[in-house]
Amino acid sequence: MPINLLPAALAIIIFLAACDKPPAVTFVETANEETERTIINGKIIGSITTNGAHRWAKIPFASPPVGDLRWRPPEPAQNWTGTLPALDSSTKCLQIGDGTDATANSGRLTGSEDCLYLNIWAPPFTKDNVPANADKLPVMVFIHGGSNRSGFGGLYNSEKIAKDHNLIAVTINYRLGPLGWFSHEALQNAKELSIENSPNYGTLDIIAALNWVQDNIASFGGDPGRVTIFGESAGGHNISSLLAMPAAQGLFHGAIIQSGYFTSRSIKQAREGIHKDNGWQYMGSKQIVFRLNPPENASLQETAEFLRNVTPEQLFAAAAAKNGEPESAMFIADNILLPDQGIEYAIENAEFAIVPLITGTNRDETKLFNISDPELVTQFLGQLPRPRDSQMYDLMAKYPSMMWRARAVDEQAQRITAKQQNPVFAYRFDWDESGRFLGSDFAHLLGAAHAIELPFVFGIFDTFPGSKQIFPPKGKVEREQLATVMQSYWAEFAYSANPARGRSKELPLWDRWGKTDRTGQVMIFDSDSAGGVRMIEQIIETDDVYRLLTDHNPDMDRTKRCKIILEVVGWFPETKNNAKGLFTDSC
Repeated sequence: MPINLLPAALAIIIFLAACDKPPAVTFVETANEETERTIINGKIIGSITTNGAHRWAKIPFASPPVGDLRWRPPEPAQNWTGTLPALDSSTKCLQIGDGTDATANSGRLTGSEDCLYLNIWAPPFTKDNVPANADKLPVMVFIHGGSNRSGFGGLYNSEKIAKDHNLIAVTINYRLGPLGWFSHEALQNAKELSIENSPNYGTLDIIAALNWVQDNIASFGGDPGRVTIFGESAGGHNISSLLAMPAAQGLFHGAIIQSGYFTSRSIKQAREGIHKDNGWQYMGSKQIVFRLNPPENASLQETAEFLRNVTPEQLFAAAAAKNGEPESAMFIADNILLPDQGIEYAIENAEFAIVPLITGTNRDETKLFNISDPELVTQFLGQLPRPRDSQMYDLMAKYPSMMWRARAVDEQAQRITAKQQNPVFAYRFDWDESGRFLGSDFAHLLGAAHAIELPFVFGIFDTFPGSKQIFPPKGKVEREQLATVMQSYWAEFAYSANPARGRSKELPLWDRWGKTDRTGQVMIFDSDSAGGVRMIEQIIETDDVYRLLTDHNPDMDRTKRCKIILEVVGWFPETKNNAKGLFTDSC
C-alpha cells in the first residue's frame, strides 16, 4: 500500500528539522484571567498567545473512552467544580510515533486512550466583551490528517487565521488506528442497526466534538449556525463521510476537503482484511484478535471483555504490519452511519442537500511518498534523497496525483452538482519552490506534495519540520502573499459559504464548479512568479488519466508505462476495472 511509505517520508523531513532545528512548538501556555469563560460543564481559563490571540486547550468534549468505554460511542464529558485550566494542547490519542510532529519518537507508542479533547483559538476579547447575538463569529473546526492512525489537533496552531480573520478556530482529537475504526462480531451486534453498534468510533468522536461546538461555542463568541469543517488527507476523508451522514446533519454548514478521499471499507473487508492486490492492504480485525490470543472457546461477551482489558501496547503490537506501523484506518460502511454501498453512493442518494463544499488536491500529491521509495531514490548520508531517474520520478508522481484529483475533486464535484443543490468549489495547489540541502533539490523531490499546503492555510511556516529547507528565505515574500490569499478565501467561505473574492473582496473571483456546462472551474494556487492565483477550466476523470497513459509517448516505454499503471491502481484500486485494457503480461 503506497501510504505505508509515509513514516519514511516524514523521517526525511524530521532529519532536515534536526539539521536546522525550527523553533519549538509551544504546547503549554500561562493562564490569563481575561480568558475565563463558562461552558456547560463548568468554568475554564485559557491563555493569551505571544501573537495576542486567546487560546483554550485540552477541553474535554467527551468522557475518556477507557475501560468499559473502549470501542463504544463517546459519552458526554463530566462536569467539574472550580475553574479548569485549559492550557496544554499536547494531548494526543494513542498512536505509533511516526514523525507527524518533530517530537514524535518514531516506532514507539505515544499518546493516551484518555484523549478526547479539543482546542480553541479566538480574537482577543475581554470576558465582558465576547461577541453575542448577531455579532457572533463564524467557526472553523479542523480535522487533522495522518492516515487515521496518527496526528493530533494541538499540532495545528490556529491563532493566525483566528486573529487575522476575526473567527473562532477549533482543532480536535479523535480515536485512531485499531481504537478508532474496528469491526468485530464480539463488539457489535449486527442485528441492531443503532449508532451504539457502529464500528466507526473515530467518526463518532468527531460527531461528539461537533455536538460540543453546537452547545458551547457561543461562550467563546462563535456562531453555532455558521460552522465550517475543514481537514486534510485522512481528515478530508473523514469529512467526506460526514457530508452524507444523517447523524451529522445540522452540525456544520460548510466543508473544505484538502487532499481527501471518498473510498470506504465494507464490514467484510474490515473483518477479513484486504490483500495488497485488491486495495489498501489491511489485515482485518479477525487477524488482530487472533494475534492477541483470546481464551479458547470464549463466548462473544467473554471475547469483548478480554479485548477491553488488553493493554494498549498489546493491541497496537497485534495491529502492526511488518514494518511495525499500524495500517491505515478507514471509514467502514456499516449500514448504520452510512449505507453499506459506501460514501459515494450515500452522497448520490442523500435525502438532504450536501452543504457548500471546497475540495482540492496538490498537483504533486504522491511525491511526499515517492521521496522515500528505494526504487525511485537513493539515499545520501542515509537520509538525503537523490532521484535514480529524474524523469521517471516525475512520471510516477504525475499520474497518481492526477488520479487523486480526478477521484477527490472532479468526479465528486460532478456527483454533487448533479443534484443541483449547494455549490462546489475546486482548487489545485501548485506551489513548488522548496530549497536545496546538501545536493538534494526539494523543489523537484517534493514539488507541490501532499500536506505542503497546510502551512499556507494556517499561515505558520517557521515551526514546520524542516522549514528552512522546505521554505527557504528566498521566496519568502511571495510565499507569505500566497498564504494570505489562501487564508482569505478559507475565511470568506467560513463567513459566507462562498470563497468569492476572499475577505478582502479584491482577489480573483473563485467561480463555482459547473458554472458552464461540462466545464470544471478550478482555482490554481501558486506564487506570482509562477503564474499566480488564477482560474482554469478543466475536467479530469478516471478514464482520462488512463487514456493519457495509452497515448503514444516517445519518452515512455512499455516497462515504464506498466510501472506507472500499477502505481495508479495501487493508490486507487477502485479504478482497476477502468484500467483493465491497459494491463499486459509484463504488468
